[in-house]
Amino acid sequence: VSQRLTAQFVDEMVAEEHAVLSFDSDLGGSDVATRSSSMAVLRRDPATASTGRRLGHRVEPARDWEPRLDELWTRARPEGVGSVVRDARYAVQWIAAHPWRRFHSFLILPRFGGSAVAWLVLSCEDGICRWVDVLADPRHPKALALATRLSAGVAKQFSARSEEVVLAGNSEMIETLLRAGFHRVEDRQIELSAVGLEVPPALALTAADLGHRYREGEPVP
Repeated sequence: VSQRLTAQFVDEMVAEEHAVLSFDSDLGGSDVATRSSSMAVLRRDPATASTGRRLGHRVEPARDWEPRLDELWTRARPEGVGSVVRDARYAVQWIAAHPWRRFHSFLILPRFGGSAVAWLVLSCEDGICRWVDVLADPRHPKALALATRLSAGVAKQFSARSEEVVLAGNSEMIETLLRAGFHRVEDRQIELSAVGLEVPPALALTAADLGHRYREGEPVP
């Protein structure tokens, strides 16, 4: 699934409780199949969050060109769902080179070792610290727990009143966030329509998929 494809329906996803995404196929079929899934919006008051011990992991600022994301993606990409590829090229094009937003990008690694086990991108604006993007190896749940502590610390540094996470297609990550003190404030229903495919692909989405508004390399007003 391309980043440009998900960007096409950002306005509907953000503005409406019910959004529609259509897929076309050249397989020659004409039937339309649909699938609905939920997108969770989670929030937390950073003042209530723990920013204590690092649980056997360490944090590094991510570089603009971050080749360690390539290996992380092969290990952490969601099973059984479609997703934008989170690799070094993606990080440069959609995070480091964003034309108007400042992002805080971090890698989480084992205390001893050089292979990243999680990647977290934050944006703190208007009193809200948002999880713009997140990628975590499911075999390292403590890395995601550290990400929740890291985000709380960044939120407090920027005097944010709340943290916000938007996720779809990753129920395990949502459950981890709920255990870390986030609470669900709403669900939005996503309807996928596919022409010529028996079943439309399920999608794993983050706020990055909903927030990039590009047309031929330029921000959409």
